[in-house]
Amino acid sequence: EIAMAVLQLHGRRQTRVFLRPDRYGRFVSALVYLPRDRYTTAVRLRIAAVLEKELGGSHVDYTARVSESAEARLHFVVRMPAGAKIPDLDPSHIESRVIEACRSWDDDLGDAVYDQFGEEAGAAVLRRYARSFPEAYKEDFGVRTAVADLRVLDGLQADQIAVSFYELPTPTGTEQRFKLYRLGAPISLSTVLPVLSRMGVE
Repeated sequence: EIAMAVLQLHGRRQTRVFLRPDRYGRFVSALVYLPRDRYTTAVRLRIAAVLEKELGGSHVDYTARVSESAEARLHFVVRMPAGAKIPDLDPSHIESRVIEACRSWDDDLGDAVYDQFGEEAGAAVLRRYARSFPEAYKEDFGVRTAVADLRVLDGLQADQIAVSFYELPTPTGTEQRFKLYRLGAPISLSTVLPVLSRMGVE
């Protein structure tokens, strides 16, 4: 049954999870197939964390096979703690959690843009800006912030400037942040800092 399901995956951009418990209750074997371009170390670690949590494992071993095929294949072995029993498996639930773990920041951005701008306008916004976000931005900001930033940028004309001053909650309180939006030539810090200084910013 698993072999036939794997064969049917060929050429399809799907993420699938196939579980097989050890007959002696020592571990659960999980085969995960996902589109090759989705496979990264971060994705593998997120999948391992999902399997360990959902199956109550003590640790997870893995092997990965990424070839010229359209799919990457990951084999996880989730070891059970000594004396623990394998829980009742819910393959559909575990697969849905793994699919969530495989989603990228860009996937979430696309959904958020379509939700906020609508189908037609959202597609136009994504064509203009989807590949404009550097990795450093993705690490610092969620997609909701990105959509808010896109709304500001989308309303600017060439060489116009917009600003945003806001507070961000932190573990030790709050910190103030300042954003400057501009379409056109970049603005150097040497130009910006004197302006902020005259505004009384320390």
